[in-house]
Amino acid sequence: MILRIAQAFLVAGVITLIVFACGADKYGAVDTCGGDHLAVGQECQEYLNGSPHGAPFVGQARRRIPDGWKKTAFTGLGLLGISLCFFGIVVARSPYLRSNRASRRERVRKSKTNSSAVKKLIEQLDTEDIEACSATISELAKIGAASSHKPLTAALRHGNEITRQNAAFALTTINLGKSQAYKPVFAALHDKNVVVRQNVARALGRKGNTLAVEPLVAALKDGDDVVRKNAAIALGGIGVASAVEPLVAALQDSDERVRLEVGFALSRLGDARGVPALAVLLQGKDKEVRRLAAITLGKIGDARTVEPFIAALKDSNEHVRIAAAAALGKIGDTRAVEPLVATLQDGNETMRREAGYALYRLGDARGVPALVAALQESNAVVRQNVALALGHVGGARAVEPLIAVLKDQDETARKNAAVALGELGDARAVAPLTLALKDEKESVQAAATEALAKINS
Repeated sequence: MILRIAQAFLVAGVITLIVFACGADKYGAVDTCGGDHLAVGQECQEYLNGSPHGAPFVGQARRRIPDGWKKTAFTGLGLLGISLCFFGIVVARSPYLRSNRASRRERVRKSKTNSSAVKKLIEQLDTEDIEACSATISELAKIGAASSHKPLTAALRHGNEITRQNAAFALTTINLGKSQAYKPVFAALHDKNVVVRQNVARALGRKGNTLAVEPLVAALKDGDDVVRKNAAIALGGIGVASAVEPLVAALQDSDERVRLEVGFALSRLGDARGVPALAVLLQGKDKEVRRLAAITLGKIGDARTVEPFIAALKDSNEHVRIAAAAALGKIGDTRAVEPLVATLQDGNETMRREAGYALYRLGDARGVPALVAALQESNAVVRQNVALALGHVGGARAVEPLIAVLKDQDETARKNAAVALGELGDARAVAPLTLALKDEKESVQAAATEALAKINS
C-alpha cells in the first residue's frame, strides 16, 4: 500500500514537471517575446525552432494573462512537481519500505521455491554417498525448519532405510522450535534400523536440547552398543543433572567403549564417580579403549589418576604410554617424577619427548641427572624439551651441559639452551652466550641477547 502511494506521488510529480517544462519552455518563451522586451522577438522565434505557432503568440500572450500571474503559476507548478517527485522518492527508498519489500520478495521466493526444492532434496537423501548426503543436509538446514520439517518428518517413515537414516540426521541439524516438533525425532530412537537410532542419538547431543534427556536416558539401554555410546555422549553434551544417576548405572555396561563415554559424560557433568570407572579402563583389554581412557582422564586432570597413570607408563602399547606421560605432566603431581625419568630410556622417541616435556612441566630437581644425560639423545625434539626442563630445575649442575648444547646442530635445541641458561642466571654462561650472538639463526641470537640481559640485570 505504501509503495503504491509512493509510486503515485512519483508519477504525479514527473507529469507535473513535464507540463512545467513544456509550458515554461514554449509558452513562457512566447510570453517573453510578447512582453516588454519586444527587441528580442527574433531570438524568441529562433528559440521556438521556427514553430508556426510561435509568431501568433508574439505580442498576444501578454494580453491574455498578466505576466506576474503566469510567472507565479509556472513557478508554483515547477515547485509542486519537484515536491511530489521528492516525496515519492523518499517514501519509496525508506529503509522500512525497502525492508518490507525485501522480506515480501523473500517470502514470495520461498513460497515458490521451497516446496519443490525441499522435495528434491528429500529425494536426494536416498543415497549411500556420505558426501552427497552431507551436502543435501546442509541445504536443508539453510532452507530452515518451516519448510523442511514436515517433509523430513515424513521421510522418517520412508521405506528406504538409508533415507530414514539421513532424514533423522537432517532433522537434528535444523532448529525445530516448538517442543512437539521434536517428537518424531525422539520416536526415531526406536526405529527398527540401528543406524537411524545411532544417528539420532549422536545428533541430539549436538543440539543441546534438554527435551531430549528422557529419550536419551532410555537409549542408554538400547540393544546396540553404538546407540548407547552415542546416547552417553549426547547426555554429557546437554549437561543436565537429571542424567547423572542413569549414567552412573550405565557404568556397569558390558561394553568398554560405552563405559568410557559414560565416564567422560559424568566428568563433564561434574560427578566424581566417572573418574574411577575411567581409571579402571586404563587396565582394560582393548588397547584403543586404554588409549582413549588415558586421553580422557588427561583432559580431566584428576589427582586420583596419578597412580593408574604411572602404571600405564609401562603399557605394552606406545600410544597409551605417551598419553599417560602427557597426562602426568598436566596433572603436575611430583609422584610422577621418578617414573617419568625412567621412561627417558623408553625405546620410543615420541615417548621420550613427552616424558621430557612432562618433567619440564613438573619442575622437580630429582630428574636432573636423567635430564642431563638425555641431552645426548639422537632425537632433536627430546633435546629441545630437556633443555627447557633443565632451565627450570637444573641448577648449577645443568650449566655446563647446556653450554655444550649451544653448539647443537638443531636450531631449536640451541635456542632452548640459551633460554635455559638465561633462566639459570649463571655467570659461566656469559662468554658462550656472547659467542651465540653471532649464530647463523636469528632465533638463537635473540634468545642469547635476552639471556645475557637476564644474567647481567
